[in-house]
Amino acid sequence: MVDKTVLEVKKRSSKGKVYARRLRKAGWVPGIIYGLNQEPLSIEINPLDLRKIYQTASGRNVLIDLTVKAEGQDSAFPVITHELDFDPLTHRLMHADFMRIDLAKKVHQHVPVVLLGVAPGIKEGGVLEQNVVEVMVECLPADIPNRLELDVSALRMGSSLHVSDIKTSDKVVVTSPDVGTVVVRVAEPRVEKVEEPVAAVVAEGAPAEGAAEGAEGAAEGAKSETGKADAKGAAKTEAKGAAKPEAKAADKAAPAKGKGDKGKK
Repeated sequence: MVDKTVLEVKKRSSKGKVYARRLRKAGWVPGIIYGLNQEPLSIEINPLDLRKIYQTASGRNVLIDLTVKAEGQDSAFPVITHELDFDPLTHRLMHADFMRIDLAKKVHQHVPVVLLGVAPGIKEGGVLEQNVVEVMVECLPADIPNRLELDVSALRMGSSLHVSDIKTSDKVVVTSPDVGTVVVRVAEPRVEKVEEPVAAVVAEGAPAEGAAEGAEGAAEGAKSETGKADAKGAAKTEAKGAAKPEAKAADKAAPAKGKGDKGKK
């Protein structure tokens, strides 16, 4: 059975982001009330009062008798908490949404799923994984459960429990997620595979294949350049050797200049 409490709030005199910031700066929390085909009502709430009502066993599913204080026109009606917005950095409550309800009509509400017991699969080396932490139920406002429990004391390695295994009273129906959805399981521990390097290990002192090919190409180029240089040097030597005898023969064939001139005289 859900707890019931009383909350008093004030009707907001203005709307908009600027006014909401002013409210927060003054220590209040902006909020809104909607539902039952009535006009949404903007309110301002004392965060300390909210903190007190959520400390009951019902938590956020507590049934609230809400009184809205206005200038000479107070109103009271039952509501449930629909959503609470918190600052992700400071965790400060930034906004609260409430939904008007008819106590004689069924509502849809989120209810937390709590695990009980110790799974034997954990002692076997498995890892307990809870995939569903809350479910949606349909029931009368007064029948909203504080939480739904699921016993895991029979879970061994590789086994699991589903939404269909959650026990509820005949006044409460789980509408979401699907009955076949896995709520909790004991999974085998994940082992990361270490991939072996694709390239073969090169023996110490031996060049890698690419380096060997590069060295071989460089050696061939060096040989080619050396051969060209040797051929060029041999050609120069041969030409020089052939030029020397020709020069000597020409010197012998030519008459001595001094002797010829002397005979003519």
